[in-house]
Amino acid sequence: MLQMVMEWWAFEIISLMAGVLPNSLIAMSAHAVLLNVTTMLYMVFVGFSVAANIRVGNCLGANEPKKAQMVARLAMMMAVSISIFIGFALFTLRKHIAVLFISDPASIAKASKVLLIWSPMEVMDAINCVIQGIFRGAGKQDSAATTNAVAYYAAGIPLAALLGFKLHLGIEGLWIGFGLGVIISASTLVVLFNRWKWDELAEDAQVRTAE
Repeated sequence: MLQMVMEWWAFEIISLMAGVLPNSLIAMSAHAVLLNVTTMLYMVFVGFSVAANIRVGNCLGANEPKKAQMVARLAMMMAVSISIFIGFALFTLRKHIAVLFISDPASIAKASKVLLIWSPMEVMDAINCVIQGIFRGAGKQDSAATTNAVAYYAAGIPLAALLGFKLHLGIEGLWIGFGLGVIISASTLVVLFNRWKWDELAEDAQVRTAE
């Protein structure tokens, strides 16, 4: 749960930053579109995350490490496949999506531009969401929470501030910075995931179950 809360807090900080950008009305309009769209899409992958959490935990608790590994990899593959499709849809339909939320032409243009920037990052956001469920199921939530804290608060938000304010990229810079935080988090968790020894994870689960 802490991992997810950290990401939501990062979203809120980005929202506060968007409110003090030059021409903040247009920036906030575009940000609101992105926030609504990404939140709705995130819920799709929260389902996969919870399912992976339960199945991986059950398999490890039943001393079936190979099955747990298969379930984890299948969840990741499904997340990647679906998010590629969603990212392509965001790229293709970005102007139509913006029109669903706002009517001001300048705000629509700005929101469309930010959706264009975010569309490839949707894949990494999906991976980040699902793999955190896998980490919880494997009893590795502490390392996932630490990774999120560093990725968002030591990298993503500072980069967003740098790009948005110092380099004058505006709302686009804020979302690029946030997206880089997502990429750092997801990439780090994937590296850690690939180093797991599943037999040892199953043994650890047996110990926790016996306590």
